[in-house]
Amino acid sequence: MSTAVAARYSIEEFLELPDAKNYELVDGELKEREMSVNSVWTSGRVYGHLFLFLLRSPIGLLFPDGLPLAIFPDRPRYSPRPDGAYISFQRLGQESVPAGGSLRVAPELVVEVVST
Repeated sequence: MSTAVAARYSIEEFLELPDAKNYELVDGELKEREMSVNSVWTSGRVYGHLFLFLLRSPIGLLFPDGLPLAIFPDRPRYSPRPDGAYISFQRLGQESVPAGGSLRVAPELVVEVVST
């Protein structure tokens, strides 16, 4: 009897996968993102309110659903994709979108909507 071994990816390898946007990386293993219509609608509403606030007060960057995070130094093979994230220019240290495939600075606000 043979035992299948799940592939373990680094964050960089994970981001190069053609369908990476459909998954999160949890300790090197792919976890399919499960989103209901209600949770997508709810996260869209939250994003919309934050977007309108930041139009009037441009103090940081707002990211929609799917931003891969690489902010856990003790878990180098963990990259969740929250339903939204906000990071201030003060924390980011610049006024432009960071380069690279994932955000490596912890945001002040992460939106995660439970699928129902």
